[in-house]
Amino acid sequence: MNVTKATDSPDLTAASAARLARLIREKQVSAVEVVEAHLARISEVDGRLNAVAQLTADSAFEEARPLAQARAEVQEAAPPLIEEAFDITRAYWRRVESYSWNDWRPDRVEHSLSAEEIERSIFEWDRLRRAFLGFTRRYHAILCPVAGGPAGYGAAVDENFIFTLPFSLTGWPVVVVRAGTSAEGLPIGVQVIAQPWRDDVALAAAMVIEKALGGWQPPPL
Repeated sequence: MNVTKATDSPDLTAASAARLARLIREKQVSAVEVVEAHLARISEVDGRLNAVAQLTADSAFEEARPLAQARAEVQEAAPPLIEEAFDITRAYWRRVESYSWNDWRPDRVEHSLSAEEIERSIFEWDRLRRAFLGFTRRYHAILCPVAGGPAGYGAAVDENFIFTLPFSLTGWPVVVVRAGTSAEGLPIGVQVIAQPWRDDVALAAAMVIEKALGGWQPPPL
């Protein structure tokens, strides 16, 4: 099995997400180097800023180890066009939708997109899915974080949803498992994305990770 470890995460700490994705894709820098650069920057400045509530540095590197130990070939790579996922999703959210699957029952009076913007949104969405499909021909699965830190409380979760957006756009099978625990005892998740119709691969890879890293644990009561 070939598994790629994707990361969204030069001066690497000053680069945009789009530029980092391009650098990784073009093999000018590795995903590990990007993570290490940001961890080093956090260590350098956070004593003054106190901006990081929970640093999960260990999980940034440990999540792929169980698969490697199970003899899967693990590589670092970034899917093409992943930097476009957020804008595509925001355009989708602006479209009128129906509450019913059987009848047209719009959730608002009119679109906030023009006809051309709707067509462009569909074009860009299909282009991203085609690019991702070509990327996954080299891999059986993609492994990446669910969020930038441990599970949050209430509205804090909204800050981390961007990690799941690219793969929500594909409609492919995804399994999320617990891969670590924060200092507060909160779960740290990882998602396994498989090729279309290969739910079995996503489940099998997730089972390896879950068994190695502890999986679900009941909360302390």
